[in-house]
Amino acid sequence: ATVLGLIQGGAGVLLGPPFPDPGFRVLQATQGRTPVIFSGSTEPALADTTELSYLVAFNDTQGASAAAQFAKSRNWRTAVTLSSPGPYFGYNVRVFTAAFTGTGGQVLADLPFIPVEQTDFADAVAQIAQNPPDMIYTPMLAEQLVALKGQLEKAGLDDVELVGSDA
Repeated sequence: ATVLGLIQGGAGVLLGPPFPDPGFRVLQATQGRTPVIFSGSTEPALADTTELSYLVAFNDTQGASAAAQFAKSRNWRTAVTLSSPGPYFGYNVRVFTAAFTGTGGQVLADLPFIPVEQTDFADAVAQIAQNPPDMIYTPMLAEQLVALKGQLEKAGLDDVELVGSDA
């Protein structure tokens, strides 16, 4: 059933999708008249009480800030981030960077990646190898983190800590 079909059928509340793009489309359809609970999304812009829209999980701002605090607690002073423009793959990195630099950390570089589909990180690994940071922070998906971790280890960078917001 479509969102409009569910609303017309009398749904009292909707469970929203975990990703922001379809989530925003659901909110356009409900127009603040039907509550939407996003049980798997962490996108803070989806939570808006005036639109009857709520997150159940922690939000990305909290997660990215917690990663920066964790880095500080481990005395990690330098980081490289991998990001892609957008609400999840870019937003998390911006929040992490602000929190990390706010605690005295230094982001050496922000390297691009293609969300979901990229599995070859040779260019990023080569750049990281030139000036290895204490840590890498990225919001890439779990499957991509596994590929990146393997390529870092193969390049002898297994002492660089890898922190991801998705897994």
